[in-house]
Amino acid sequence: MALIKEISIIIPAYNDEEVIADSVETVLAKMKRLAERFEILLIDDCSKDNTKQIVGALAAKHPEIVPIYHEVNLGVGSGLRSGFNAAKYDLVLTDFSDLPFDVDDLEKIVPHMGKEQADICVMVRIDRSAHSLFRKFTSFTNYVILRLLFGVPIRDFQFCQLYRKHIVKTIHPVGKDVFVPPEMIIRAHDAGYKIVQYEAVFHPRKAGVAKYGKWKYLFATFIDQLRFWYRLRLRPKVTGEK
Repeated sequence: MALIKEISIIIPAYNDEEVIADSVETVLAKMKRLAERFEILLIDDCSKDNTKQIVGALAAKHPEIVPIYHEVNLGVGSGLRSGFNAAKYDLVLTDFSDLPFDVDDLEKIVPHMGKEQADICVMVRIDRSAHSLFRKFTSFTNYVILRLLFGVPIRDFQFCQLYRKHIVKTIHPVGKDVFVPPEMIIRAHDAGYKIVQYEAVFHPRKAGVAKYGKWKYLFATFIDQLRFWYRLRLRPKVTGEK
């Protein structure tokens, strides 16, 4: 009997023709061993290369793949939201096209979530040696800002998460891009849902170019953080809202 009864795996992609096919085939092979039923939600965010065509070919070949196409480029956060809306199984995993998270780790994570009766498992990267010095600096700065603004005791807001379906169907993030995962975690924490953490190995990209960690994404994320902090923390104090 497979370890996992059913799971939806969300993989956003943008200009990832170098890695998307190998990544999906890897996940397919592993999930056929781990899960009784699963779906892989591939979200093409209006790629300019051949990613859309590759996603279509994979979906035609494998019934487990559900393709989702954005007509305009909306960012990774919108890709995750599209996946949340379409997910149909009880567990919902977020991963990315270069597979920084190895789904084999689900063999330990799923029993841990069950034992703890958790609603979310947040993956915590334990090795970022593959990141550039700039990426390490921006990641640390972003983490410090999140802890100072929201005070949520989570060690990694920007990696991958495993959710119960009721979380992604009841919490609706408004962030536009990479702030969506932190917003989901913060909202869930404030709503009283149980969150556990799991130390996971970060697997660096094998081909192609990383799309995030650039100044324009950092600035947009900071604006999202401030807007969300105002709505969630400051405005209720000023207006007396609950």
